[in-house]
Amino acid sequence: MTLTGIVHDFQPSCMQPGGGNSVLTLPLATGHLLDRVEKALLAVGCKCIQVVPAFEPDADYEERLNAIARVADISVVTPDQRGEQFLDGEPADSLLMIDPRYYPTDGFDFTRLIALHSEHRAAAFIAGVSRDAGEKVERVLFDSAGNVRKIQRVFDQLVWGQNDTMIIPACVIPYMLAIHGPQFPLSAMRQRLAARGVPLNDLPAPASTAHLNRSEDLLRICWDSVHAQAGPDRHQNDGHVASAEDVVIAPSARLVGHVVLNAGARVEENATVVGPTLLGCNAIVGRGATVAQSVLLDRARALPDAVVHHQVVAGGDDPAPAPTRVSIRQPVPALSDEHFQVVVDGQCRDPLRSHGRGSTLGLKRIVDIVTSLVGLVLLGPLMLVTAVLVRATSPGPAFFTHRREGKDSSVFGCIKFRTMRTDAHDLQREIAAKNEADGPQFTITNDPRVTPLGRFLRATNIDELPQLVNVLLGQMSLVGPRPSPFRENQVCAPWRSARLSVRPGITGLWQICRHARAEGDFHQWIYYDTVYVRNLSMWLDCKILFYTIVTLGGSRSVPLNKILVEDVPSAFTVRGHGPQPVQS
Repeated sequence: MTLTGIVHDFQPSCMQPGGGNSVLTLPLATGHLLDRVEKALLAVGCKCIQVVPAFEPDADYEERLNAIARVADISVVTPDQRGEQFLDGEPADSLLMIDPRYYPTDGFDFTRLIALHSEHRAAAFIAGVSRDAGEKVERVLFDSAGNVRKIQRVFDQLVWGQNDTMIIPACVIPYMLAIHGPQFPLSAMRQRLAARGVPLNDLPAPASTAHLNRSEDLLRICWDSVHAQAGPDRHQNDGHVASAEDVVIAPSARLVGHVVLNAGARVEENATVVGPTLLGCNAIVGRGATVAQSVLLDRARALPDAVVHHQVVAGGDDPAPAPTRVSIRQPVPALSDEHFQVVVDGQCRDPLRSHGRGSTLGLKRIVDIVTSLVGLVLLGPLMLVTAVLVRATSPGPAFFTHRREGKDSSVFGCIKFRTMRTDAHDLQREIAAKNEADGPQFTITNDPRVTPLGRFLRATNIDELPQLVNVLLGQMSLVGPRPSPFRENQVCAPWRSARLSVRPGITGLWQICRHARAEGDFHQWIYYDTVYVRNLSMWLDCKILFYTIVTLGGSRSVPLNKILVEDVPSAFTVRGHGPQPVQS
């Protein structure tokens, strides 16, 4: 089998389309975005790379790409060549298609995608939902007395067939399914295959994915690359500078903070460059100019005495007279495992780092390992008896494993004792109209799918005990946000990023503080999960565990102010022990 990489290329508006710039030539640290794509493709055995531009390339386009590429040979397939280019493949070949307009902030990794494709020999996609607010439809349900029973909100992002709401950074498909050529965006390709009845397999897109057709996202991934490349061991002109050998920095120029200069870059007399800033190949900061937290693309030029702030300056033969200005209230690095940001009342906070994120999570993991081992030993006899009773009282396995999203969007099998009939999933469609939840969950009082023993196991929370195995394996923690499947996490992308920055827990703040359950509490679920992440500490975990035991697994609601004094955003106030909107 031959694996061919098909890479889409386009020109964001901030790159001044037609000037020779494209997203693949975007400078990142001392390389380009194409370098990163090429490295990820080589890691999965793909040595043939074809680039499909969304624009009419100039005569030097292919030569520029090959000059950037480190190993692979790059060939360009123009729109009028697509039909001919894909006639020579073999039935056993596969195509790995990449759309870099959706760029994971931690870079591309196609290992899991190729494994999924190899296992099923079918189309496999990395898929997610746009974080834009988009359109939404709200449905209000009333009871017989005319009172509002619940409100259900459906976002257009949940309609997977719409090209403008679904994001797909990459997919791998058998050659025979793409004989008519690739189609971008890849959501259109996925929609076409689904219409033909082709089996599709999805992996969740990373929690933090930059949209490179947005100037602010493009700036942020460039800043991340600057911080990663420039280090404290590289000092020059009072700043941290990573430079190629042939850069020129005038003696009177000043560089402050993290700055990366690529080959041929030049900073002229009396110019000031404030990081994080990235200068592409042959970029020029003119005499007396000030460049702060910006990106100068290859061959770009900041004019003498110009002030460039939070801008992407396009390159070309002639300097751009008026670079595109990007409005960003505060430069914030993209979310990552090492740096989680929370915005409250317009102010950016970093509470996890202030609480000592590394030491807290390290100690938390040690406690999880020790406690789960002790729990499995002490509760082993009870779990054995429970497994036998489940098998004896209803047909089916003793355990039920459901795919949930864990830390950093990793998918794992959440283990529980089976409390429902084996055909529960099929029956859900029949009773969907009775759903009492106001969010993506599915909840019914006296659910007919639950077995008699299952009701007892749920009431006593014994059904959760097998999750100690998940804790021991590092997939879960004793305390954390409720583990949820991929579908539920797509309702609110910023909330998803927060809760997936830590391991999900067997118990958590939401489980013990939630109230008014019969009225629907999806807003509480969001609120308490984000409160927990914002205030993460071992002391908070200890209090949650204590109240979990005292309330028998959350059978009684605990006021939040008994656990912590939460800095509630000004849009909310605390009445009783739960978040409620402020009345105007």
